[in-house]
Amino acid sequence: MNNTSEKLLVIDVAPKMDRFDEVIKYFAKLSAIFEAFGATRIQKLRTREQLMGDTAVKATAIVNFPDAEAIKNVFSSAEFAALENAHEILYETFSLRICDGH
Repeated sequence: MNNTSEKLLVIDVAPKMDRFDEVIKYFAKLSAIFEAFGATRIQKLRTREQLMGDTAVKATAIVNFPDAEAIKNVFSSAEFAALENAHEILYETFSLRICDGH
């Protein structure tokens, strides 16, 4: 990465499959919020085959942001609060990490 201040938000999830239509709608809303707070790229990965580690994780999203502050602003925003903690209802696992790319 050329921009050393750029940060990555890594989201590991295990959606509740019986609510998958709602999961898709939720992530679309979340993606729009990310973009409003400066996200430049959202990459979605679906687990194809678990080789080692946590079998709960079924998908990962990697979201590029200009800096860590922009990521923190997403989760303290009124827009995120308006989603009413849907991630707690729609996912078995919903894990967030701020990472440095290298």
